[in-house]
Amino acid sequence: MNDIYDLGDIAAEMGAKDNRPANIRVHDDITHDNELVIHAVADMFPRIKDTAPEAFEKFADDIAANGCNESIKIDDSGNIIDGRNRIDAIRHIKATKQFVPKFNVEVLKRTASDISRWIVSTNLHRRQAS
Repeated sequence: MNDIYDLGDIAAEMGAKDNRPANIRVHDDITHDNELVIHAVADMFPRIKDTAPEAFEKFADDIAANGCNESIKIDDSGNIIDGRNRIDAIRHIKATKQFVPKFNVEVLKRTASDISRWIVSTNLHRRQAS
């Protein structure tokens, strides 16, 4: 079973960064523009902001208006396995509109090979649907 958290502002209320669960550390790193570790397989897929800047602006505007409806997915170590475009949009919104939209961080509890297969499958299906 995966852990899904509606984190709101709890990242700021937690103790030392190293003692926080991976999902809370990632939430904090996203909202504070810290460097994130992207899973190597996820990093093989292109980012919307690089390939379609106008589509990225519309995507970010939608998240600003409606919130981030799909969780950002990480592994147990906090590596981003899905959601780089959502993270880019959240950071863009923070920089341009001065607020952070609500978003969730979900920890996928699977083996490394299962996560790699999940990343490929999810991204290929997503791109076929668009």
